[in-house]
Amino acid sequence: MKKLYLILFALMTIASSAKAWEVNGHEFVDLGLPSGTLWATCNVGANSPEEYGDHFAWGETEPKDCYNWDTYKWYDGTGSTISKYNNIDGQHELLPEDDAASVNWGGTSWCMPSLAQMQELRNEDYTTSTWTTLNGVNGRLIKSKINGQSIFLPASGVMVGDEFDYYARVGIRGDYWARTSQYLKETEAPTIYFYENIFDSAIRKRCDGCSVRPVIATSDTPVQAYAELLDGFMYFHYDDQWRSREGEVFDLNTGNEEPAWHGKVSQVQYVIFDESFADARPTSTYFWFNNMTNLKHINGINYLNTSMVTTMRGMFSLCESLDEINLSNFNTDKVTDMKGMFYECETLTSLDLSRINTENVTDMSDMFGNCRSLKNLYVNSLDTKNVTDMNCMFRNCSSLTNLNITHFITDKVTGMRSMFEGCSSLNSTLDLSNFRTSEVTNMTSMFQNCSNLKAIKLSSLFNTSKVESMNHMFCGCSSLTNEFNSSIKSFITTNVMFMRQMFRDCSSLTYLDLSSFNTSNVADMVEMFWGCGKLETIYAGSGWETSSV
Repeated sequence: MKKLYLILFALMTIASSAKAWEVNGHEFVDLGLPSGTLWATCNVGANSPEEYGDHFAWGETEPKDCYNWDTYKWYDGTGSTISKYNNIDGQHELLPEDDAASVNWGGTSWCMPSLAQMQELRNEDYTTSTWTTLNGVNGRLIKSKINGQSIFLPASGVMVGDEFDYYARVGIRGDYWARTSQYLKETEAPTIYFYENIFDSAIRKRCDGCSVRPVIATSDTPVQAYAELLDGFMYFHYDDQWRSREGEVFDLNTGNEEPAWHGKVSQVQYVIFDESFADARPTSTYFWFNNMTNLKHINGINYLNTSMVTTMRGMFSLCESLDEINLSNFNTDKVTDMKGMFYECETLTSLDLSRINTENVTDMSDMFGNCRSLKNLYVNSLDTKNVTDMNCMFRNCSSLTNLNITHFITDKVTGMRSMFEGCSSLNSTLDLSNFRTSEVTNMTSMFQNCSNLKAIKLSSLFNTSKVESMNHMFCGCSSLTNEFNSSIKSFITTNVMFMRQMFRDCSSLTYLDLSSFNTSNVADMVEMFWGCGKLETIYAGSGWETSSV
């Protein structure tokens, strides 16, 4: 079952390499270069690596329609004289207010690269450069020989006048400005440029329109949230020390991306949240501790601020050795997905969700599935009004003797397949009298193998008019008494097509009242009453027919 669950999760996971980190909402990559330069993943004006973005004249911060001397900001109209960044003022490096990266990407955090940084980028000792295509766009993939990380520079062309230079058209060539201009004519500035077979440095007229690929401006390493794996310990930090950590460092995932450390989970025995992590604001804890089968303890989880998290899917799933999870500080106001959150936490004996806000959660399927040792589960305050999926929610919680869910609001739920299947220690009565099930289409194995359950309390709110499958619904409920008949006497089965083994091994029942059942659409009744050794009477009404079986 564990292997099947991993496969199912894998099918739902968007495969991705390690995501770049961000400053001011713009991503960067550490190529491991000797200078420590951190390169942006996109051009200024672009939203993805392959987008061309905007073109800028050197020392200007806004794109425009025409790129020539007449429109150039620092041209004074007297021949080729430049009014700023010239041989008189002695300024040969763009100030932040004239730097297209700084102005467009948030102050001084970003800047255009220096000529030295651009030369380092194309240094064959550190990187490889390959002409390639990304999502249909030509350009150069610059890949680090040091750590394997890469950036893509699209062949975005050069604007001259009001059109692209004939010799530097889009898709054929790329030109990228440097911020420094020393040792050049006043009217010129340096670029790196490339064609399919060339990657080199050059100079261009400052009035031409070239692309800008930013770098991190400060010499200080940006503060980031990250995880570090070292000698069986996984640490979560929020600081600027990620480059100097002794262990293997991973950035955090977003959305439904698999964490970058997922391939190393078998090494983790302890998780420690550093105090600094209290200032981090992750947006996803998707699969964070999934399949950490050797994880014994999580320390400092109170430093995990989840106020911005939207998905906790599979967060602790398959943590077979973890015997305690403290959720008292969790802020789940924005969470919409808790699917498989505690799936197969086989050692957990108690779980308190009394402080968890689930008003925005839509998926609780498999949430506690296969928590076989769980004896105390406090879910009496869960807000389920927006939940649509409760499939396998408590499946195989075989140590639970009592489950109080009378407050559950199930108006929007469409799936209750195997919801209580395998809850073999539940005794006495399971009270679902407030369950509204008018939207549910699948009740397959809903109570299967609840072998100690003596009664299931349902009301007229338990509407089965849309249900299509009742296969195995009460199969193995060997302790159900005749009182159970009062709960199913109002079942609407007009749309049900499958009743295979529906009451199999209900061995304590002496009669079944199915007088309300309409079975005109049922195609499968195989072993419907198999193993009901004490069953003497079945009451059927006019709607009972087997013509479709």
